Amino acid sequence: MSRSALALAVSCAVALCLAAPPAGAGGLGALGFGGFQSGPLLGPGLDDDDPENDGSSWADAGAGLELVVGRRAARINGRARALYAATVATGDDAAPSHSGVFTFGLSVQLQPRVDSAVGIYALLDLGVSGIALYHQERLIVDAGIGARFSLGGPAELFVEAAWMMQARDHVWHGARASGGLRLHFD
Repeated sequence: MSRSALALAVSCAVALCLAAPPAGAGGLGALGFGGFQSGPLLGPGLDDDDPENDGSSWADAGAGLELVVGRRAARINGRARALYAATVATGDDAAPSHSGVFTFGLSVQLQPRVDSAVGIYALLDLGVSGIALYHQERLIVDAGIGARFSLGGPAELFVEAAWMMQARDHVWHGARASGGLRLHFD
């Protein structure tokens, strides 16, 4: 990734964090995800600039931790995620590619009552694969919709469906689903 693209990613992440409300509360979460994308294959010995690497579809899956900034009953919350991701070409013997992904973003509650037990929210995350084997760092954008379900007390389950775009020298895109458990401290 070029320095200008990395600078843009960091600037956008900082802007998203500044748009979140002041942190009087927050929470922690654990999540898992899976999805598919299309574009040049990534992995050991594969170069996305190689004309013979013209693209395919590949699956990704992983898990990670989430930090939520803001009250549970706030309309807008900030969030930061640290994820492990593994990608592998579908229908190919290619070895999986492993990377660490860091994202920052916002979730915006869409229903009129934000303190209800069930909620729908829009999400936008920007990030970078900051730790990647094979030096294939990428800018990442996730945009989608999520639902949360209160379990009583501080716990809630969540599910999300998002369109994901990754960019390095080329653009990859696809769908991703995630789900997990959050514990709020307010």
